[in-house]
Amino acid sequence: MPAERRRSPRKSAQATDTILLSTPQGHRFLCPLLDISANGMRLHMPIEDTGELNRADIVIRECPDTLRPVLGDMRGEVVWAAGDSCGVAFRDALCVTSRELHELLDDRRLLPQGRCRA
Repeated sequence: MPAERRRSPRKSAQATDTILLSTPQGHRFLCPLLDISANGMRLHMPIEDTGELNRADIVIRECPDTLRPVLGDMRGEVVWAAGDSCGVAFRDALCVTSRELHELLDDRRLLPQGRCRA
């Protein structure tokens, strides 16, 4: 894994949390979410796909219900790929703070309506 460069604290995800990504070329990848921060996330990726995604632009198409208002249709870039995981940097700021993001993952409750994306 590359040298530590995080700007915000990360939070481990639950084993059942998955993210569906798509690329501008139409490729789709369903990846287990390993951890997430306000600036990006780390995903588990089959080794044969990590090279294809390295430096790719992506869009998050599906994610856990509690994160959908925060991450739905979020754009990002795969900034590193190593072994069976990759790191995605979000293009835009999240609509929640790092603390609120961690609480969403801990409590599994939904955000109040109107707080973020529909």
